[in-house]
Amino acid sequence: MLNRVSCSYVRIFFAAFLPPALQDGVAFEAHPQNAIARFSLQPPHELRGFVIRDLGGLRVHPPTLLASTGVTLDVLPGHRVVTETLDDVYVRLYQTMIHNHLQQLVRVLGLHYNGKGWEVIRSRLREAIPRGHTLERAWLGEAKTVAGKSFIRMRMVGADSHVRIIITRLSRPSLLNALPQDFTCTLP
Repeated sequence: MLNRVSCSYVRIFFAAFLPPALQDGVAFEAHPQNAIARFSLQPPHELRGFVIRDLGGLRVHPPTLLASTGVTLDVLPGHRVVTETLDDVYVRLYQTMIHNHLQQLVRVLGLHYNGKGWEVIRSRLREAIPRGHTLERAWLGEAKTVAGKSFIRMRMVGADSHVRIIITRLSRPSLLNALPQDFTCTLP
């Protein structure tokens, strides 16, 4: 039961929030406060998707958006949602999806220390991210750190997260690194 539920949740979560970044250069702030789960009205009340609330935390790489959709982002020059690199899009995505949303869920469900929650996340990431993609190397490669928002440092220097964001290298959870070759997420 736990395997089916957790695999399904992570699969649907990644299906909602990874494609916009991978294809369009758009990262939503998919932490628990902004990514609201939608369930079917009829029993057994299965997860159907997510509603995103608060678009103020978007990160958009305009050249990628234009190339994939033909849409030119209509914002003022220097707007805080615009980024010059896809790496900034991936930083926002990691911070909100992995660090804020899924890491909290894995811990609350008691799946952190035994590694089972991280096995599900790694498995689903490998399914959702194309092989050789920059995001695969950043999140699932050999690096021991990932770029992330430095909240404490920002507070210390009085940086407002809407005006100035300080990025630093964060230790990547070692549980996100190793995937047993025989682990698979199967749904009935």
